[in-house]
Amino acid sequence: MSIQSPPTLLELAGCSLLNNKSRAVLDLEDLSIELFPPLFVEALSRGHSEVLKKMVQAWPFTCLSLGALMKKPQLEMLRVALDGLHMLLAQQECPRRWKLQVLDLQNVYHNFWRMWSGALVDACSPEAMKKNQTLKHGAAMAAKPPLKIVIELCLTERPLDEFQAHLFLWVKQRRDMLHLCCKRLKIFGKPTRHTRKVLRLLQLDSVQKVEVHCTWVPSTLGDCAPFLGQMRNLRMLQVSQVRLPAHTSPEEQEQLLSQLTSQ
Repeated sequence: MSIQSPPTLLELAGCSLLNNKSRAVLDLEDLSIELFPPLFVEALSRGHSEVLKKMVQAWPFTCLSLGALMKKPQLEMLRVALDGLHMLLAQQECPRRWKLQVLDLQNVYHNFWRMWSGALVDACSPEAMKKNQTLKHGAAMAAKPPLKIVIELCLTERPLDEFQAHLFLWVKQRRDMLHLCCKRLKIFGKPTRHTRKVLRLLQLDSVQKVEVHCTWVPSTLGDCAPFLGQMRNLRMLQVSQVRLPAHTSPEEQEQLLSQLTSQ
Protein backbone atom coordinates (compact mmCIF):
# COMPACT_ATOMS: atom_id res chain seq x y z
CA MET A 1 0.00 0.00 0.00
CA SER A 2 1.59 3.25 -1.11
CA ILE A 3 1.33 6.40 0.93
CA GLN A 4 0.99 9.58 -1.10
CA SER A 5 2.97 12.60 -0.01
CA PRO A 6 0.77 15.32 1.47
CA PRO A 7 0.35 18.44 -0.71
CA THR A 8 2.86 21.19 -0.08
CA LEU A 9 1.86 24.57 1.26
CA LEU A 10 2.48 26.01 -2.21
CA GLU A 11 0.11 23.49 -3.78
CA LEU A 12 -2.55 24.14 -1.16
CA ALA A 13 -2.22 27.89 -1.65
CA GLY A 14 -2.53 27.50 -5.42
CA CYS A 15 -5.64 25.32 -5.18
CA SER A 16 -7.20 27.74 -2.73
CA LEU A 17 -6.53 30.65 -5.04
CA LEU A 18 -8.00 28.86 -8.07
CA ASN A 19 -11.20 28.09 -6.17
CA ASN A 20 -11.89 31.80 -6.49
CA LYS A 21 -10.96 32.60 -10.12
CA SER A 22 -11.77 36.30 -9.89
CA ARG A 23 -9.49 36.64 -6.88
CA ALA A 24 -6.74 34.68 -8.64
CA VAL A 25 -6.78 37.13 -11.55
CA LEU A 26 -6.65 40.12 -9.21
CA ASP A 27 -3.88 38.72 -6.99
CA LEU A 28 -1.40 37.77 -9.73
CA GLU A 29 0.52 41.04 -9.51
CA ASP A 30 1.39 40.33 -5.87
CA LEU A 31 1.57 36.53 -6.13
CA SER A 32 4.73 34.91 -4.81
CA ILE A 33 7.00 33.90 -7.69
CA GLU A 34 7.18 30.32 -6.35
CA LEU A 35 3.45 29.93 -6.94
CA PHE A 36 3.43 30.78 -10.63
CA PRO A 37 4.53 27.40 -12.12
CA PRO A 38 2.31 25.13 -9.95
CA LEU A 39 -0.61 27.53 -10.27
CA PHE A 40 -0.19 27.62 -14.06
CA VAL A 41 -0.21 23.82 -14.27
CA GLU A 42 -3.25 23.61 -11.99
CA ALA A 43 -5.13 26.27 -13.97
CA LEU A 44 -4.31 24.37 -17.17
CA SER A 45 -5.61 21.07 -15.83
CA ARG A 46 -8.84 22.76 -14.71
CA GLY A 47 -9.31 24.66 -17.96
CA HIS A 48 -9.27 28.13 -16.38
CA SER A 49 -8.56 30.05 -19.60
CA GLU A 50 -8.96 33.53 -18.13
CA VAL A 51 -6.52 32.81 -15.30
CA LEU A 52 -4.00 31.33 -17.76
CA LYS A 53 -4.28 34.37 -20.02
CA LYS A 54 -3.59 36.72 -17.10
CA MET A 55 -0.70 34.53 -15.92
CA VAL A 56 0.96 34.82 -19.34
CA GLN A 57 0.64 38.59 -19.03
CA ALA A 58 2.29 38.57 -15.60
CA TRP A 59 4.81 35.72 -16.18
CA PRO A 60 7.86 36.48 -13.99
CA PHE A 61 10.30 34.13 -15.79
CA THR A 62 12.07 34.76 -19.08
CA CYS A 63 10.76 31.53 -20.65
CA LEU A 64 7.34 29.87 -20.72
CA SER A 65 7.67 26.26 -21.89
CA LEU A 66 4.08 25.74 -22.97
CA GLY A 67 4.86 22.92 -25.40
CA ALA A 68 6.13 20.72 -22.57
CA LEU A 69 2.63 20.79 -21.06
CA MET A 70 0.90 19.66 -24.26
CA LYS A 71 1.07 16.01 -25.31
CA LYS A 72 0.01 17.18 -28.77
CA PRO A 73 -0.58 20.67 -30.23
CA GLN A 74 -3.71 22.16 -28.63
CA LEU A 75 -5.29 25.00 -30.56
CA GLU A 76 -7.29 26.31 -27.60
CA MET A 77 -4.18 26.41 -25.40
CA LEU A 78 -2.31 28.29 -28.12
CA ARG A 79 -5.13 30.82 -28.44
CA VAL A 80 -5.08 31.47 -24.70
CA ALA A 81 -1.32 32.14 -24.72
CA LEU A 82 -1.42 34.36 -27.81
CA ASP A 83 -4.43 36.30 -26.49
CA GLY A 84 -2.47 36.93 -23.31
CA LEU A 85 0.47 38.27 -25.32
CA HIS A 86 -1.61 40.35 -27.73
CA MET A 87 -2.05 43.44 -25.56
CA LEU A 88 1.42 43.26 -24.02
CA LEU A 89 3.25 43.41 -27.34
CA ALA A 90 1.56 46.68 -28.23
CA GLN A 91 2.40 48.35 -24.91
CA GLN A 92 5.40 50.63 -24.56
CA GLU A 93 5.87 49.60 -20.95
CA CYS A 94 5.42 46.03 -19.72
CA PRO A 95 3.80 45.12 -16.39
CA ARG A 96 6.10 45.32 -13.41
CA ARG A 97 6.90 41.61 -13.11
CA TRP A 98 6.65 40.45 -16.71
CA LYS A 99 9.99 39.00 -17.89
CA LEU A 100 8.90 36.72 -20.72
CA GLN A 101 11.35 36.60 -23.63
CA VAL A 102 10.72 33.09 -25.02
CA LEU A 103 7.45 31.24 -25.63
CA ASP A 104 8.61 27.66 -26.18
CA LEU A 105 6.07 25.53 -28.05
CA GLN A 106 8.37 22.51 -28.45
CA ASN A 107 6.93 19.30 -27.07
CA VAL A 108 10.02 18.44 -25.05
CA TYR A 109 10.36 17.64 -21.36
CA HIS A 110 11.76 20.24 -18.99
CA ASN A 111 12.10 19.88 -15.22
CA PHE A 112 11.03 23.51 -14.78
CA TRP A 113 7.45 22.42 -14.14
CA ARG A 114 8.48 20.01 -11.38
CA MET A 115 11.02 22.24 -9.78
CA TRP A 116 10.30 25.91 -10.33
CA SER A 117 13.90 27.00 -9.87
CA GLY A 118 15.23 24.34 -12.26
CA ALA A 119 16.75 25.29 -15.58
CA LEU A 120 14.20 25.49 -18.38
CA VAL A 121 16.70 27.28 -20.55
CA ASP A 122 19.73 29.26 -19.47
CA ALA A 123 17.62 32.39 -19.46
CA CYS A 124 15.35 30.83 -16.82
CA SER A 125 18.11 29.95 -14.38
CA PRO A 126 18.00 31.56 -10.93
CA GLU A 127 21.12 33.58 -11.76
CA ALA A 128 19.52 34.95 -14.90
CA MET A 129 16.33 35.71 -13.00
CA LYS A 130 18.23 37.77 -10.45
CA LYS A 131 19.94 39.62 -13.26
CA ASN A 132 16.59 40.30 -14.94
CA GLN A 133 15.27 41.95 -11.81
CA THR A 134 17.50 44.92 -12.58
CA LEU A 135 15.34 45.82 -15.58
CA LYS A 136 14.57 49.51 -15.78
CA HIS A 137 11.01 50.79 -15.64
CA GLY A 138 9.15 53.92 -16.64
CA ALA A 139 10.18 56.32 -19.39
CA ALA A 140 13.83 55.34 -19.16
CA MET A 141 13.02 51.70 -19.86
CA ALA A 142 15.18 50.15 -22.58
CA ALA A 143 13.54 49.01 -25.80
CA LYS A 144 11.93 45.59 -25.51
CA PRO A 145 13.77 42.83 -27.37
CA PRO A 146 11.66 40.86 -29.86
CA LEU A 147 9.72 38.03 -28.26
CA LYS A 148 10.99 34.63 -29.42
CA ILE A 149 8.52 31.88 -30.26
CA VAL A 150 10.31 28.53 -30.52
CA ILE A 151 8.58 25.74 -32.43
CA GLU A 152 9.10 22.26 -33.83
CA LEU A 153 8.40 22.34 -37.54
CA CYS A 154 7.49 19.53 -39.89
CA LEU A 155 6.25 20.67 -43.30
CA THR A 156 4.47 18.41 -45.75
CA GLU A 157 2.72 18.79 -49.09
CA ARG A 158 -0.60 19.01 -47.26
CA PRO A 159 -2.04 22.40 -46.17
CA LEU A 160 -1.15 23.64 -42.69
CA ASP A 161 -3.18 22.27 -39.80
CA GLU A 162 -5.30 24.58 -37.60
CA PHE A 163 -2.61 24.96 -34.94
CA GLN A 164 0.07 25.96 -37.46
CA ALA A 165 -2.26 28.18 -39.50
CA HIS A 166 -3.37 30.12 -36.41
CA LEU A 167 0.18 30.53 -35.12
CA PHE A 168 1.69 31.61 -38.45
CA LEU A 169 -1.09 34.13 -39.16
CA TRP A 170 -0.63 35.61 -35.68
CA VAL A 171 3.14 35.85 -36.20
CA LYS A 172 2.75 37.35 -39.68
CA GLN A 173 0.62 40.18 -38.28
CA ARG A 174 3.31 41.02 -35.67
CA ARG A 175 6.56 40.30 -37.51
CA ASP A 176 8.23 43.50 -36.27
CA MET A 177 7.79 42.41 -32.64
CA LEU A 178 8.53 38.69 -32.90
CA HIS A 179 11.16 36.18 -33.93
CA LEU A 180 9.78 32.79 -34.98
CA CYS A 181 12.57 30.28 -34.29
CA CYS A 182 13.05 26.62 -35.13
CA LYS A 183 16.18 24.58 -34.43
CA ARG A 184 15.18 21.48 -36.37
CA LEU A 185 13.22 21.70 -39.61
CA LYS A 186 11.75 18.64 -41.35
CA ILE A 187 10.31 18.70 -44.86
CA PHE A 188 8.36 15.75 -46.24
CA GLY A 189 7.50 15.88 -49.93
CA LYS A 190 8.24 18.57 -52.46
CA PRO A 191 8.23 22.15 -51.15
CA THR A 192 4.91 23.90 -51.77
CA ARG A 193 3.78 27.51 -51.54
CA HIS A 194 2.88 26.78 -47.89
CA THR A 195 6.48 25.71 -47.30
CA ARG A 196 7.87 28.89 -48.82
CA LYS A 197 5.43 31.09 -46.85
CA VAL A 198 6.51 29.49 -43.58
CA LEU A 199 10.20 29.78 -44.44
CA ARG A 200 9.71 33.51 -45.05
CA LEU A 201 8.27 33.85 -41.54
CA LEU A 202 11.08 31.92 -39.85
CA GLN A 203 14.14 33.48 -38.29
CA LEU A 204 16.28 31.36 -40.57
CA ASP A 205 19.52 31.81 -38.65
CA SER A 206 17.87 29.89 -35.77
CA VAL A 207 17.74 26.69 -37.87
CA GLN A 208 20.51 24.22 -37.02
CA LYS A 209 19.35 21.05 -38.75
CA VAL A 210 17.31 20.48 -41.92
CA GLU A 211 15.98 17.08 -42.95
CA VAL A 212 14.41 16.64 -46.40
CA HIS A 213 12.55 13.38 -46.89
CA CYS A 214 11.63 13.19 -50.58
CA THR A 215 13.24 13.03 -53.98
CA TRP A 216 14.39 16.46 -55.12
CA VAL A 217 15.41 17.51 -58.58
CA PRO A 218 18.09 20.19 -59.10
CA SER A 219 15.51 22.89 -59.87
CA THR A 220 13.85 22.30 -56.47
CA LEU A 221 17.19 22.60 -54.72
CA GLY A 222 17.80 25.81 -56.63
CA ASP A 223 14.49 27.25 -55.43
CA CYS A 224 15.34 26.45 -51.81
CA ALA A 225 19.00 27.48 -51.96
CA PRO A 226 18.31 31.15 -51.02
CA PHE A 227 16.53 30.00 -47.84
CA LEU A 228 19.37 27.63 -47.01
CA GLY A 229 21.83 30.47 -47.56
CA GLN A 230 20.20 32.46 -44.77
CA MET A 231 20.56 29.58 -42.28
CA ARG A 232 23.90 30.84 -41.04
CA ASN A 233 23.97 28.48 -38.06
CA LEU A 234 23.03 25.37 -40.04
CA ARG A 235 25.03 22.37 -38.82
CA MET A 236 23.42 19.56 -40.80
CA LEU A 237 21.58 19.31 -44.12
CA GLN A 238 20.18 15.87 -44.80
CA VAL A 239 18.61 15.25 -48.23
CA SER A 240 17.29 11.75 -48.87
CA GLN A 241 17.85 11.76 -52.63
CA VAL A 242 18.62 14.15 -55.49
CA ARG A 243 17.47 12.90 -58.85
CA LEU A 244 19.53 14.03 -61.87
CA PRO A 245 18.64 13.48 -65.51
CA ALA A 246 20.48 10.51 -66.97
CA HIS A 247 22.27 12.67 -69.54
CA THR A 248 23.77 15.04 -66.93
CA SER A 249 27.51 15.24 -67.44
CA PRO A 250 30.01 15.27 -64.56
CA GLU A 251 30.73 18.93 -65.35
CA GLU A 252 27.03 19.83 -65.08
CA GLN A 253 26.76 17.92 -61.81
CA GLU A 254 29.73 19.88 -60.46
CA GLN A 255 28.10 23.13 -61.56
CA LEU A 256 24.82 22.26 -59.82
CA LEU A 257 26.69 21.38 -56.64
CA SER A 258 28.61 24.65 -56.76
CA GLN A 259 25.39 26.59 -57.30
CA LEU A 260 23.87 25.03 -54.19
CA THR A 261 26.88 25.29 -51.89
CA SER A 262 27.61 28.88 -52.94
CA GLN A 263 24.41 29.93 -51.20
